[in-house]
Amino acid sequence: MGGTRGNDGARSGRSSHVSVSHMSDVELDDPEILRKINKKLLRENKELKNNLLLLQNGIIEMEKNSSENYDPHTELDTDMYYKKEEIDTEFGDILSELKTIKDEIRPRNNSSSEPSNHYKETFCKSQTRRINKKQNPSPLTRSCSFSYVPVSPLLDTSTITGTNAPGFAKKSNLNLLYINTHNMATKIGELENLIDMSNIDISVLTKTWLNESQVNIKGYISAHLYRETKGGGVAIYVKQHIPFIVFSAETFEINAYIHIKIPAYKVNTIAVYKQPKASEKNSLEKMENVLNEKNAICLGDFNIF
Repeated sequence: MGGTRGNDGARSGRSSHVSVSHMSDVELDDPEILRKINKKLLRENKELKNNLLLLQNGIIEMEKNSSENYDPHTELDTDMYYKKEEIDTEFGDILSELKTIKDEIRPRNNSSSEPSNHYKETFCKSQTRRINKKQNPSPLTRSCSFSYVPVSPLLDTSTITGTNAPGFAKKSNLNLLYINTHNMATKIGELENLIDMSNIDISVLTKTWLNESQVNIKGYISAHLYRETKGGGVAIYVKQHIPFIVFSAETFEINAYIHIKIPAYKVNTIAVYKQPKASEKNSLEKMENVLNEKNAICLGDFNIF
């Protein structure tokens, strides 16, 4: 990497932005001030996302043009690496401040939907970002991963109906989230907050532990595969303005998967849960058939060692 660099040096290039922690109680009680700050932070958040995606694309291009043993931490251009690190940190700070402002502006209906305060988002290589574990994340956010998929709509918008069609037509990326929930019903408040803050289009959840009682998330349509016994279970939640088709939903041996097609993007999304004691060979053969689909995005708990 050409030498080391401390945290202060890594952050020295950060642009300034409003910090909620430095505001007085009087200012925090003024909804109009909070809305203005929220608007400013959202704008900064959008700019940072664009910068991060540009950096990620540069990293991926480097990896493609390098050998199998390419190590981004030793081969990556030093200036680009530290610039990405600075933006990662600022992006997490802005998300944290946005969450604080949303808590102030929108009254909570009950304590079960109260968002957690201990996660901060950071990008990793290959267009995937994971939760920063330094803030003692909960079991939900600890198993959380995100991906930005640059696929453009391929459906003529004249065939789309509904009040949300214009917003759908403008979207060029799909934001995906995967979580191994370990009992989804007990974490619904935190899950809703995470999906809302991260602007997720498609959420893939495993170990939902649900039976026939379906858990609804406002603004999303879901496809579930339940287990008769405790444990397991998979679900996919898709934003209500994105048309999709459930192509198949089945269990094989003690595994489960749901396969949906999104015609507008010509993308197949597959949610998979493989039990640790399931046959690895049979599971891989089944997955190979599923992944023969073009433009397949497969997310889940594979338990393959």
